[in-house]
Amino acid sequence: MSAPDSMARRLEAIEESGWGRPIRLVQPRNLAFWIYVVFVAIGIFSFATKLADLPSAYTTAIVAALLVWAVYTVPWVIFLHVTDRYEREPAKLAVWGFIWGGFAATWAIAIHGNNALHDLYATLISPEFALNFAPPLSAPLVEESSKAVGFVLILVLARHAVRSAFDGLIIGAFIGLGFQVLENIHYALAAAETAFGSANISGVIGTIVGRGLITGLFTHVLFSALVCAGLVYLIGTPSEPRNVTRGLLLVCGGVIGHG
Repeated sequence: MSAPDSMARRLEAIEESGWGRPIRLVQPRNLAFWIYVVFVAIGIFSFATKLADLPSAYTTAIVAALLVWAVYTVPWVIFLHVTDRYEREPAKLAVWGFIWGGFAATWAIAIHGNNALHDLYATLISPEFALNFAPPLSAPLVEESSKAVGFVLILVLARHAVRSAFDGLIIGAFIGLGFQVLENIHYALAAAETAFGSANISGVIGTIVGRGLITGLFTHVLFSALVCAGLVYLIGTPSEPRNVTRGLLLVCGGVIGHG
């Protein structure tokens, strides 16, 4: 093989893998950047407003929920870091994914979307149907799509770094982790509100046992990882050619598993 051919093959391999390409997520001239910023800002505002509106009787629940779920996040981050040992995702992609999942997907989109579908089911079918069947019929569609939007935005902003389905798996898992943590904080606060502030700690403990330890291994982290890996196959990248069948199977697997 001649030197020019060898160099061409090397350049082709670098282009295919994205190795060594700089990642710049702050791109003021890219619409995807502003969509990300606006929805994250809305989510943070909604979350902060929720905390500010709670009476002082819920302070214990707020502090306990924030501390408990912050600690819960640590082993997940370590596990995903160890799992991603062959070609580690840049830390900024994991952080941006976690932030989108925690604030934009949860507090800016999913809460309002789930409520809207619940009301739609109640109007079109019956209030009883909405009460019994709205959660499994709305949450998988609304929540997985809200997380998927964040992944597509990151893919647009860091197209040289997100090259394989495994990249989608890891970034999707961080998006799902953010969603899981912030949603569970919401449920912990809701449990305290249901008890009118008289069971702050027990509400938080009940949430972490039920949603963290019992079902925590099979919730948003897994669902979002499957969906985002499937999106890589559906969209296609230089190193991961489009495979619609495989992509649909992964996306549907995440959505159906969620349901």
